[in-house]
Amino acid sequence: MSRPDIICALHKCAKWQNKPSHKLWSHLIHILKYLKHSIEYKIEFQRRSAGTSTFQADCDASFASEPKSKSRYGYALRFIGCLVAWSSSVMERVALSSTEAECGALVAVTKEGRWVREFVRELGTEVFRCEDEVLSLTQDNKSAISLTKKVGNHKRSKHFQVEFDALRQAVKGREINITYVRTEDMTADIFTKILPRQIPPLSLHHITFPHLLGSLLILYYRLPHRLSLLNTFDLD
Repeated sequence: MSRPDIICALHKCAKWQNKPSHKLWSHLIHILKYLKHSIEYKIEFQRRSAGTSTFQADCDASFASEPKSKSRYGYALRFIGCLVAWSSSVMERVALSSTEAECGALVAVTKEGRWVREFVRELGTEVFRCEDEVLSLTQDNKSAISLTKKVGNHKRSKHFQVEFDALRQAVKGREINITYVRTEDMTADIFTKILPRQIPPLSLHHITFPHLLGSLLILYYRLPHRLSLLNTFDLD
């Protein structure tokens, strides 16, 4: 699918395909209207620009936003500035904190980044350089970032210590580099929830970034509200 902006909405609807209803039908029609009025939006693949890292990714999580108090996480992974992988999934277990949910997102995108990196390495392409192997990750949870850099047991994270140990090893081995971004600048946010009608304006960085999902995010502000996916819907 070449429309990552609707993956969260489709995933929510797909869970109810064995129990069709008028409400589900109306939501599907809503998505089709949204696509009709944003048909010109697409993923762009362009030549690598100067200063662009080989591997970049954004990941985010929405704590206890799903039925049975489960959390949803999502990520967007880019290779030489072009979007090549994305996901919107629900955690199998119930996270006890937002930090644990964000940890699940970090683990998922790290595993995907490893696969993409090995795949590119096997291709033997000239654009791949050993010094660019570090996966540059952005995350909007300072607690999760802090725990990946601290060694030892922490009272609030002992129950998911294995995940953080794996992330710490990846950070220490310079496999990944995690930096903080504000929630309003987090691109992967569209993979974790149906965004509300009123959200802060996008920063100029997202509007002018050609390869990121920023071009897809802009459509939220250009479409009429009645045809956008911004209004929250609930199928439960």
